[in-house]
Order: sequence, then C-alpha cells, then structure tokens
Amino acid sequence: MSDITIEKQDGSETEKIPKSSSGSPQESEKPAEVDGLSVPSGSAETGPSTDAEPRSKRSQSRPVRYWFSVKNLSNPVSTEDKFLFKIASYNILSQELLARNYQLYAQCDETVLSWEYRFQTMQEEFKQLNADVFCLQEVQDDHYQQHIEPWFKQSGYQGLYKKRTGNNPDGCAIMFRSSRFSLMDFRLIELKRRGIPLLDRDNVAVIALLIPINTKQPVSPICITTTHLLFNPRRGDVKLAQLQILLAEIDFLLSFNGQTPQHAAQIFCGDFNLQPFCQLHKFVARGWINYKGKVREYLSGQEELGSVNSEYHISPAPLISPFTCFIFDQCRFFSPFLVNEYPTLQQTLDNSRYGNVHHAEPNQSSGTFLSIGSGALSHRFRYTSVYSYFWKKMREVTTHHGLSCCTVDYIFYSAGQRRPPNDRSNPKARLQLLARYRLFNEDESKLIEALPNRTCPSDHYPLLALFLLE
Repeated sequence: MSDITIEKQDGSETEKIPKSSSGSPQESEKPAEVDGLSVPSGSAETGPSTDAEPRSKRSQSRPVRYWFSVKNLSNPVSTEDKFLFKIASYNILSQELLARNYQLYAQCDETVLSWEYRFQTMQEEFKQLNADVFCLQEVQDDHYQQHIEPWFKQSGYQGLYKKRTGNNPDGCAIMFRSSRFSLMDFRLIELKRRGIPLLDRDNVAVIALLIPINTKQPVSPICITTTHLLFNPRRGDVKLAQLQILLAEIDFLLSFNGQTPQHAAQIFCGDFNLQPFCQLHKFVARGWINYKGKVREYLSGQEELGSVNSEYHISPAPLISPFTCFIFDQCRFFSPFLVNEYPTLQQTLDNSRYGNVHHAEPNQSSGTFLSIGSGALSHRFRYTSVYSYFWKKMREVTTHHGLSCCTVDYIFYSAGQRRPPNDRSNPKARLQLLARYRLFNEDESKLIEALPNRTCPSDHYPLLALFLLE
C-alpha cells in the first residue's frame, strides 16, 4: 500500500495522504490533514506513475506526477459531511487519427501504438486515476461501442457520447460513477450550424447536469461540459464562434432546469486547442473579448504552428448572425427566459432586421444588457483554471508529440458569480478546488519517452482534480 505525495503551494516539504488498500473511497476512514485541508484518505488516490518514495529520493532523470494541494482558499475547509469528487479530462487519441498522422509518432516504439496495447494500458490508467467523472476526447466511435463503454459500465459508470459530425471517426464522452451521481439532464451538442460560415466544422461537445446522490446533506447539481475545439491554429475566429455557441448552450441548459447560470456549480473541460493566456483563454476566464479588427491567427496563441497573414482581420459585424442562431453577444440564445428579463426584446430584433445592427437592450433592474453586433462577446460565468500553467518557472505541458509540446487541455471550474464592477460582495462559491494532479513542465517532459509510450497510452496527459461541492 503506497502513499500519495502532495506538495504545498509554497514549495515546502511534502506531506502524504495514506492510500486506501481497497483503491476506492472509504468514508469510514479517518481523514488526513493536508496543508490545512481535511481530505478523506480514499478520496485522492495516486494516478499513473506516482512514486511512493519522497521526492528527495527519486531519480532526477525520472520525473513523476503527484498530488498538489491548493493552499489559496478563502476560508479553512472542513470536508466532514461534504461531497468530494474527482474529475479527469483526457484526450485518449483516436486510433484512426493516430494512423492518419503516423509521422508524428516516428520516435515511438511501434508495439505501443496498437489499439490492443494502448487500450490495455488505458484500462490500468483509468483504474489508477479512479475519477468519479471522466471527460474524454478523441473517443473513436467503434472503440467506444465495443471497448470503452462496456469497460466503464462494468466498472460502475454511466456514459454519454457524441460522435463528431461528417466523416469523422471520433467524438467526446462523459462517464460518471453511478453510485455518486444521477443524471438530471444533458445535451449532445453539434457545433456545426447550417448556413453559418464560421460554424462549418464538425466539432462537438457533451453537457451533463449531474446530481450528487447518497449524500448526508443536500448538495447542489453540477454542470459538466467537455469539448474538443477545432485544431487549425490559423482559425481563432472559428474557435471563438464555437465557444460562443457552447457557452450559450450551457447557459440555456442551466436556465431550462431552474438553475441560475451565474451561481451554478460548473466544470468546463477538454481539448480547447489554444494556449494559456491567449485572447481566447482570457475570454473563457475573464468573460469578455473585443474581437473587432483582431487578427484571427493570434486569437488562440498558436501562431508558431502556422503561417500568419496579418490581413485576416475579423469583421466588426456579428460573429454569428443572430437571425440564424438567435444568439446575442452575451452568449445567450433567444428564449422565453430572455423575454422575461427584457420585455422589449422583440422590438430590438425587429430594429436589427432593418439595419440597426449594433443595439443594446438594457434590463434596468439587473443593470445588464443584451447586444447585437457590438464587436465584442461576453458571458456571465466566472471560470478559473485548475492548473497554473507553470511549474518551477517552466511551462506545463498537456500534450507532447512530434508536432508540439504545449498546453491545450484545460479544466475550468466556476469560482462564484461574475458581478458588476461596482459590486464588492464576495458570495461563497459552491465548488472549491482542493488539489490537482500536477503536470510535467517542458524540461521534465523531455526526459520522458515520446508519447504514446509503455505507461502513457495517449499523446496527451490526463488532467485530474479533487473538488468539494456544497
């Protein structure tokens, strides 16, 4: 029985959480104190390649991943009688896409590239991650039906899957442990929309509204979204339009189920195909972007992967026509919920049809407004990233293959309500991050065999986090 090593935020000596011999959460076991956090000993277990030895004794040539406690919490957290869960986001690499891009894996041992070998390793990895929710990308359709879904079902999970549109082999999936969650509602989202040039790609997403079960106290539902956005590094405008649609879908699902979107507990994760701190990343995290006149190649921060043509500026016109998707600049669809908030909304739409495209529709009571064609987008969620993107002054990486060594995968979570600038209140967030499973940085990644390898069956590393939900 090995221990889980967790390093403190300030870099001081590590502490350990005893690992349950059964490999599953043991509610009756005595909690272990970790950097001021009370964490049940079975709720945060080792993931792949975790070494039981203290880091001071580990070989410097063999970097390992381990749990990292989050210290910057507003108040001391007691986990007694609270709902703790782990969530993983993982691009598992479609076998067909691997075959199409075989040149990226020339440095890999051919033995480890077969699906038979990779799935065998993947099963062990899933067991070690032991997440309550797995959000998966590049899940090949036939492999999901024949291998992945049956394995998860046998392991006590329920699944949702959406295949990419068009002639594409893969899609996204959310697998959740049936003993911990029940499904309240869900959406299988196609980001391709007929008649909209920026939305002519085959990307998809899965949204699940889950209710914690078998809890000692009532716990709020949690909305979990996973997606795999367009790869093309030159088309940041397409990714921005995909995000606008997806954020509107999340907003609508929450409203439809009686949840207040800006207060709801949320996790938004997947392979976003964008770099940390780029303009699209800031849009997700900060809730606002002015896209008018921006060079589309710079939006995702991936310009080093493709040529940049500074002449491709985004038009000030609506990114997506509001009359084809019925969507506003605030990433909200036209719906009965909006009509209740904005009584003169229909008049706004009628005026826009006759040329008054840039129009703001105010709500006097809330101080909010809707707009069309403003040249900017916003959303009413407040997302924070699980990961900090740097480790020991070097960039963290989530993928490492022949084309790149960078971060493109994320787990964002709701950090509370997004409030107007003059509102200084600090409402308590329903979802709190307790620990994350740390990533390798660029230097460490160079010390590891090319991906996939004998211990990692994908060209991406899994992301893993421990949360407390109230």
